Amino acid sequence: MDIFRLFLATIIQHKVWIVWTLLLVVGALVFPTMTPWEQEPSLIEPARAHTAWVLFWLICLTWGLYQAAAIGTRLRRDGLGDYFASQGTGQLSQLFQGWSAVMVFVIGFTLITGAITIFGASPAAEDQATAWSHLTLQYMLLAGISIGSLVFLAVSLGTRVGSTVAYLVTLGLGLHGLYGVGYLRMFSRESGSPVADTLWTVSPHFHLADLTHRLVFKSGQLTSSTFFDILIYLLGVALVLLGISAIAFNSRQSSK
Repeated sequence: MDIFRLFLATIIQHKVWIVWTLLLVVGALVFPTMTPWEQEPSLIEPARAHTAWVLFWLICLTWGLYQAAAIGTRLRRDGLGDYFASQGTGQLSQLFQGWSAVMVFVIGFTLITGAITIFGASPAAEDQATAWSHLTLQYMLLAGISIGSLVFLAVSLGTRVGSTVAYLVTLGLGLHGLYGVGYLRMFSRESGSPVADTLWTVSPHFHLADLTHRLVFKSGQLTSSTFFDILIYLLGVALVLLGISAIAFNSRQSSK
């Protein structure tokens, strides 16, 4: 059995993913109805989409990243890295296989969230529904790339510093990229600090992948040029994090 199938089977057997799946589906459909939406029925669709994507980010940044960090830790702590290395599986292959095991579930949550957004929250007007679907597809791709880059880092750091620290570091980086850079930008503008400006520049701007506000306000899909600019930037961030992960990854106990 290879690393991918081993850890995929392990995650499936633990069955925690079922709880998160139910939370995503039921939460997106039920939570918005707990608000006084009857006063403005047209707000129920954006509220449903908003809830679905908030839950998506919550699931991926908590359960998803922790699973990735735990895989890295097990590869080194339990000697699995040495065993698979003796079978001819190189370090980079181990990293990719561990990453793939988690990404199966990330992709699954992305597809479920996209399906809820398109089929359970789409506006009734045909022109708005088309723009809504296009925006959702853009969102799914950008969000998947952002989470995928963090999963690489979590697996890699897990082989170095253990699952807890690896998880907290990648979680902190993800939250910083989604929310922290905004506050950093405001501080940079108000203080004029070159250090803060530099930190803002080199930070991963994962907030560009968060298109929830466009769904809530029915702003329509991103223009092609804007979408490809964001896509290329996030792919660049992913390549940088992949490079760092490949260098840091070390699943061999014998190299301690």
